[in-house]
Amino acid sequence: MKPANYQLPTLGQFSKALCDCLGLWSSNGIDVEFHVPASEKARREALISAFELIKKDTGTYGSLDELVSVTTQIAPESKQEIKKNKTIQSYVLHLAKEDYASYEELTELTGYIQIVARDKYKLSGLSDLVARLYFSALMYYREFVREYSVATEDCLPAYQRFLSGTMIDLTRAISNADSRASCLIEREDISRWPLREFVEKACKAGGVSLYKFHQFHKLRKTIECSGFTDKEIWALDFSSKPISTQSKQLFERLDKGGKIKWEVVYPFLSPLSCLVSNEEDRQGFANKAFCAFVSHNLYMHASEIGSFDPNTKPHWPGISVQDHTIPISDRIDYLLLDDGADQSSINEAISAYRDLLKSLRVTGQFLGDGNVPIPGALDALYKREHLEFSSGAWSKILITTPPWIRSWILARESMLAGDNEGALQHFKAALEAAKYSAGPLFISFYIQVCAFCKAQYKMLSSIGEEQVFERFYEPLGDAASKYAGLLGYTPGSTRDPNTLMPKSNHPIKNGLIIKEIDLMAGSIWGSGC
Repeated sequence: MKPANYQLPTLGQFSKALCDCLGLWSSNGIDVEFHVPASEKARREALISAFELIKKDTGTYGSLDELVSVTTQIAPESKQEIKKNKTIQSYVLHLAKEDYASYEELTELTGYIQIVARDKYKLSGLSDLVARLYFSALMYYREFVREYSVATEDCLPAYQRFLSGTMIDLTRAISNADSRASCLIEREDISRWPLREFVEKACKAGGVSLYKFHQFHKLRKTIECSGFTDKEIWALDFSSKPISTQSKQLFERLDKGGKIKWEVVYPFLSPLSCLVSNEEDRQGFANKAFCAFVSHNLYMHASEIGSFDPNTKPHWPGISVQDHTIPISDRIDYLLLDDGADQSSINEAISAYRDLLKSLRVTGQFLGDGNVPIPGALDALYKREHLEFSSGAWSKILITTPPWIRSWILARESMLAGDNEGALQHFKAALEAAKYSAGPLFISFYIQVCAFCKAQYKMLSSIGEEQVFERFYEPLGDAASKYAGLLGYTPGSTRDPNTLMPKSNHPIKNGLIIKEIDLMAGSIWGSGC
């Protein structure tokens, strides 16, 4: 995976890597049954039809109550689909090249993949763990992109640290939440070969040597042991018994390069589970094994990108297990929305967020490091003083200026000079280069783009040229809005299943963004730009 200059891997590329590391795909295209809500496209079409039905001959529309009544009757219902998991896999591969088009597309495919995960791992009891891990990992990567401003073309060290630090921390936390197998607890630092370490630890906990473990696999395959349970095989006399060469070779592969399939490694590991004396440990064995499996694949994926040092502790701040599923910045948004949240909880979350920013900015070259105090994404939105970053004065003292900022400067200069066509072209170039690069600075950029488009709409509509806006300026605002929603800079929205009316997932955050856009648009409109 080699991203474009100054840009981190896209969310689509990360999703593919995550699916590979979780071992979601099998060689056969088995049918998977999906119970899914109506698509966003179907809901929009129903809402358009409802407006047409209440339209009067005079060109006006009926009341809101009429709209709700009609929409409730024609609202599309949830549906049942049967697809092959290879169809979903092809979709994932496509988006690794093209990226997600919108937040709605992200949520739709996430739902599909979680169903595939539950179907694939239901027999091993890992279905909920895998589905939760996939969803949480996407949220963490979105937070990572929102908070990390790329300073150089070589931004991959930060991404590698995310894979080998944050992702492994997250995997451990979710695994531990289901079962705290005390004798199989992981070390605080990072193991370079987590699967090999897990086998050695499990053998030690069960009181057997690796040699005896390989003997077990040989005995397991013999005709004499046919029908024996694993526990009964362990009770046999292993004296002078040969070892399984295949078992030994598989163990040796655990500290070599290359990803490993769960279907291969778990049958090899599972006999050790019946040696664990504690019941809680036995229940958590599969979870711990899967954690080691995912960690191994994460290391392999990071290694494929380029050389890095994995023998370091994660730079992500420690968070309690019950809170680890949701990234800290998203949790703060939820707390601010909760009228019942106490101030101590909010202060604790904000303190953890500050620790996150400090630790994140040492994972690689961060824009403005030690030179320009770039705010975090939450500060950039909730504190008005940080909107000064849209003025451009700070960019003059940057040691290095990424391409998207150079285009942003040109767009701003063109806008102030009254060259709206030039500003439009530079804003377009800046937007494409800012994706997966701008970090928290994207908020100020996004507000200015939307304000520019809104000012243009006011100007063009005042002279009866709305079609010019729709043709040239609306696509820019639409593209910026879709990216902002996809990465979580702006809150997503949901629709009432009956009325289909949209509702922001975070009205406070949404209100702040709209207010700032309106204020800036008024300023641009007033200046005559």
